Amino acid sequence: MNIFSFTAHFDSEEACRLLFKSERDKIGVECQRCGQNEHYWTKAVWSYECKSCRGRTSLRCETIMQSSKLSFLVWYKAMFLLTITKKGFSSKEIQKQLELHIMEKYNRETTKGTLKWVHITISNVKRNLLGNYHRIKGKYLQLYLNEFVYKLNRRYFGDRLIIANITGL
Repeated sequence: MNIFSFTAHFDSEEACRLLFKSERDKIGVECQRCGQNEHYWTKAVWSYECKSCRGRTSLRCETIMQSSKLSFLVWYKAMFLLTITKKGFSSKEIQKQLELHIMEKYNRETTKGTLKWVHITISNVKRNLLGNYHRIKGKYLQLYLNEFVYKLNRRYFGDRLIIANITGL
């Protein structure tokens, strides 16, 4: 999908919501209160209502967008930018392209958990490089790393990459 077909498919907030809802319906929605899977759709408030306990579940619930105040259109644009190029976009570039102003928040436990996964990823990169290549030249190191990241990001998703990123599956 290129930028022109993307803007043709996702031209409004409602188009993004409707596509997301159709994908969410395929996966299924579980009530947060009672765990039932049967719901009514309430378009006026864009949420599901449980048939048994009448509890409401938002369209964003249990996705990476759950606590976000950004529109679906902004989320779709961000996922498009992240997945369209092999080299990817930095978070600063996405902020610039989408004109977002984001406050950075962190705490000690979040940082500790993130650093743990950074260490695991670096170990996996080393193992991958040592296992696949006989001789690694510094001149080509960025290309080797780009290949690793490309494969890592696309290992499960195939053609469903944009939807899978948004729903967090």
